[in-house]
Amino acid sequence: MKTKSLIPVLAIALCAGAVLQAATIANPGDLATSKAPPGSKQWPAATPLFAPNLSNVSTAPGAWSCKDGVFTGKGVAWTKAAGDNFYLSLEFRAQAKADGGIFLRCSDTKDYVQNSIEVQILQGDPAGNNERALVGALYDLVAPSRQVEIEPGAWHKLLIRADNEKITVWLDDERLVRADLEQWTAAGKNPGGTGNKFKKALRDFARSGVIGLHAAEGKIEYRNLFIEALPPPPVAAPVSDADASVLLSFLTATPWTAKIGKGQNTSTFTLHPDNTYTENWMGKNKKGTWRVTGPATIALTTPEKSTLVFTADPGAGVLRRRGSATYTPTNPAALQKTPSTPVRVDDGALLSFLTATPWTGKLGKNTSTFTLHPDNTYTENWMGKNKKGTWRVTGPATIALTTPEKNTLVFTADQANRVLRRRGSATYTPTNPAALDKLPPAAARSGSAAPFAGITYLPSTTPAAETEDWTTKVPVVKAPAGSAVPSDATVLFDGSGLDAWESTSAKETSPRWKVAGGILTPVEKTGSLRTKASYGDVQVHLEFRTQTNPVKSGQQRGNSGLIFMGLYEFQVLDSHENPTYANGQAASVYKQHPPLANASRAPGEWQSYDVVFIAPRFNAAGELVSPARITAFHNGILVQHGAILTGPTVHRGRVPYAAHPAKLPLVLQNHATDRPSFRNIWLRELSLPASSK
Repeated sequence: MKTKSLIPVLAIALCAGAVLQAATIANPGDLATSKAPPGSKQWPAATPLFAPNLSNVSTAPGAWSCKDGVFTGKGVAWTKAAGDNFYLSLEFRAQAKADGGIFLRCSDTKDYVQNSIEVQILQGDPAGNNERALVGALYDLVAPSRQVEIEPGAWHKLLIRADNEKITVWLDDERLVRADLEQWTAAGKNPGGTGNKFKKALRDFARSGVIGLHAAEGKIEYRNLFIEALPPPPVAAPVSDADASVLLSFLTATPWTAKIGKGQNTSTFTLHPDNTYTENWMGKNKKGTWRVTGPATIALTTPEKSTLVFTADPGAGVLRRRGSATYTPTNPAALQKTPSTPVRVDDGALLSFLTATPWTGKLGKNTSTFTLHPDNTYTENWMGKNKKGTWRVTGPATIALTTPEKNTLVFTADQANRVLRRRGSATYTPTNPAALDKLPPAAARSGSAAPFAGITYLPSTTPAAETEDWTTKVPVVKAPAGSAVPSDATVLFDGSGLDAWESTSAKETSPRWKVAGGILTPVEKTGSLRTKASYGDVQVHLEFRTQTNPVKSGQQRGNSGLIFMGLYEFQVLDSHENPTYANGQAASVYKQHPPLANASRAPGEWQSYDVVFIAPRFNAAGELVSPARITAFHNGILVQHGAILTGPTVHRGRVPYAAHPAKLPLVLQNHATDRPSFRNIWLRELSLPASSK
């Protein structure tokens, strides 16, 4: 967009407010609404950005104004407080040919053009047909996934998520941009080779700064401005809590190097035992911190506050950076000296082994004896004094004791030799070896895949009453006969109307699909359908019918999709004697998993889907904890069984997960082909036990 001189700047203080976990955030449609104007819903976890009475606004007289909750002005309006990782939600209304935007994380307002990223607001076509200047674009950097026309004078919703190096933009609940700033490795150049205006690489931009509202040309109005800080990453656990010292030895034995980006620039870093790292990047030396985040994963925090996640692969001798390059050792010989992976045992055998007897070890001239109790407490006699602390299993063969002084002591269990080895210290032996003789032998599994862990076994002498669950209250659900709906189901379409749905198209105030004779059929040149409510784990039932006398073939015949959370597609297609790629046919997890069977009926016959979708889980740092999964039946035939999704559905490539709210709307796709019809759509929200998630 054209850059205007900065008219008197408006400075707005970010209000401090309660910060909730990102997983509690409502769906993007709900994010952009509030109690003002009347009739809309409050975004429950947000903090207002502007005070309606302008009490937290600093501006030259007449530069900006607020009337009935609507803010207007000229120039850039900067917040006084800096933001780093956040959701920003607002509504805007642009008059004909208006030009403006939202500046993110500006580190220098005197030169904001070179020190911030702008989410573009534009009514009409950009000068020179520059796709990277369309509404929703990251200006001069990333074009939106499609061109969206905004009507002059109409209110539109904008949602922005800034999470370390990831920037995501939704316009009217449709995701248009998802960018990884780490891909911009050179000044003045985008990853695809096009040029941009910036004099430094976006990889080196500050990840914290003030936020600015921009009104450059024409009139742009803003309302319902809310911001919510993303929770900070968890405090790094002591490195000694990792799954054995093998990982640490592997990580710190050698510097690691890789070629990054289109320019193939070299990155070489060294991980130090004090949880700092040093890196040489494009001839410059940098220093940051790192922490262990799992048995095989680490996270680096850069000086710019970005988080880079790596997975260690000792078998291949490499580090794999998530969504990016593979790093190789600069000194491979050093890896040959690191210890091998310890023998792993299953949890049931491990717990029996640990709790069967007290353990004794010599620390210098003093004796330590401790007993691990099944309730995860331990008692210790140390130098004649009794102590009590807690313990937990941290890996298939490791445990960690937390002392009353809050120290962490890590032990590796060696069942074969009947000892506990304390990391960097003594070996503990059983005080009652006979108790171990009564245990079943533990099979060493060195060199094989780690067995399933997590089940605690009980001896056959356990009283029967101890294995009877009288506390769980099982909800009663009436299972109907035939095609009736379960008693706890939410009906999405029963043939009478589309009250549960809205259109994904900003041009449609209400859905325009055809409803006739109890049947729902997409209409050409209309948007897809999206539920007004948001959902996470669900069981969905729908019935569909493809056209009786199909003319087209392949992906052009009866194409639609059931898109969970608007991100994860379960394919609808006429696959009766209609060849196409396996992971794109009916009942496939599109572009990821072919169905286990082709259960398609002939064109014109009614068919049914029954799909169980388990939503992905993310931790407070936005890292994936468990991926999405799908189990499905097509016409009563099992076609997907616990299929693990690799990430969101895309037509080209394969993209990683990006953290999102725990619940989002369900989408029924309108594909520009021979469209199927639908009936009898309902879902059940699932409340699953932790072991099933």
